Amino acid sequence: MLDMVQVWQPDTCGCLVHQAGDQDAPNGERAMRYVTHAQAVQVHLAHFLARPQSTQRHIWGPFSIPAWLRWRPVLKLLIQRLQPAARLCPAHLVLGYTGEMYETVRELNIRKNIACYLAWMVGNEVSDEDLQWVALGALEPILVAGRVSTERMERMKSLSRVFPPDAVIWKVDDPTGAVHLKYLRDWCSRELADAIQEICDARFSAGRVAVL
Repeated sequence: MLDMVQVWQPDTCGCLVHQAGDQDAPNGERAMRYVTHAQAVQVHLAHFLARPQSTQRHIWGPFSIPAWLRWRPVLKLLIQRLQPAARLCPAHLVLGYTGEMYETVRELNIRKNIACYLAWMVGNEVSDEDLQWVALGALEPILVAGRVSTERMERMKSLSRVFPPDAVIWKVDDPTGAVHLKYLRDWCSRELADAIQEICDARFSAGRVAVL
């Protein structure tokens, strides 16, 4: 059931799009799908009329909604005004507000995330056994050096034997082109940088990720 609306902006371009999903589904199981601004308004309107007390309230601010605003035409007009507008970056403008645009933007963002993760894995010689060991860690909150963490998070952190994930610097010069993993060849050995490039080529095909 689509009854939750949110806006999403990728890291890799300036697009801003709407997504909708099931508010009652657990976060890890909630499948968000693309909707247009008009569809987002309809989802938000239907949810508010059915379950006003569980509607995400950030759109309304801290004020209660007067009874007269619950008249459907007025309420829809108000949601249309308050629902953030979508936007497209110049590179994706030609695709319009379509499912193709959303999948294109989403694929680029996912490609960037996976490429950075693969670079971290290869650079730290993280094995499948390491990841299985991480998955066995408990998820209950624990206090580590004055901060809240979990056993699983601490195990994952310990795998950064050479460099942490945020040491992988990326850049997308053209949202229709390659993801560039920058500066890796400045401080990684040639063999390691080539290994990262090879695994990225195998995952995405040549030219989709460039290890620089």
